[in-house]
Amino acid sequence: MDFPGAVIHLGLLGVVTRVTLELEPSYRMRQDVYGPMPWNTYVDNLEEIHAAGYSVSAFTRFGETVHEILVKSRIPDGARDIDIVKDLSGAPRLPGDPGGASVTERDGSVGPWWDRLPHFPIASTPSVGSELQSEHFVPLRHAGAALEAVRAHAPRLLPLLHVSELRTMAGDGLWLSPTQGEDVLCIAFTWKKVPGAVAELLVDIERSLTPFSARPHWGKLSSLDRDAISDLYPRLPEFCRLVTEFDPDRKFASPFSERVLGI
Repeated sequence: MDFPGAVIHLGLLGVVTRVTLELEPSYRMRQDVYGPMPWNTYVDNLEEIHAAGYSVSAFTRFGETVHEILVKSRIPDGARDIDIVKDLSGAPRLPGDPGGASVTERDGSVGPWWDRLPHFPIASTPSVGSELQSEHFVPLRHAGAALEAVRAHAPRLLPLLHVSELRTMAGDGLWLSPTQGEDVLCIAFTWKKVPGAVAELLVDIERSLTPFSARPHWGKLSSLDRDAISDLYPRLPEFCRLVTEFDPDRKFASPFSERVLGI
């Protein structure tokens, strides 16, 4: 009954010593690249664009365009390939990149899921390597308005931002999940390693996202305090009860849990 509360527990329910996973047999995928796409076209067609493949990621720096959209398509069992569209909401399919040391194959070639679903090869250094990151999960019904709120900060964003990745995620019933309750748009920022300036800007970005119930990634940068987090997680009181039941002496409490969750 309390399992949905225990899946994401931030270490507060103790040490996990054994996990049983239900695995799916390996499958094949292809990865295609589209772009650039005008900003307004992307915002107006966001849900349709992100439904174009098994996994879809859009990359932008909040200027006039979304400069690249990766569409990762699953190949049905028994099929050699699938047909794909020549353009995505008007954005052309690009020749793509055959991949290599820094990126997985983006040329429409078919390969195993572990070499197409990730952006970066298993043995490579992800992204730029030396960076800061934040992610903010916005209910999909607020996606367009939330993106415009972030874009209003574009003049301050540009000097600090490597890139922002936009992707949708299905909702779930896990109590502390950022996708708890409904489908979301994840707005992910890869920041240059300028901690002071990024922290200052992040306060304003999260303030702009407050009307849209944006939840931050638990393991990345955020300025939100205990009151703000409490408002975003309606099942938090039940989780606190679970913590009291599993760890009455608070052996697994931490400065983070005390500061952010009041536990």
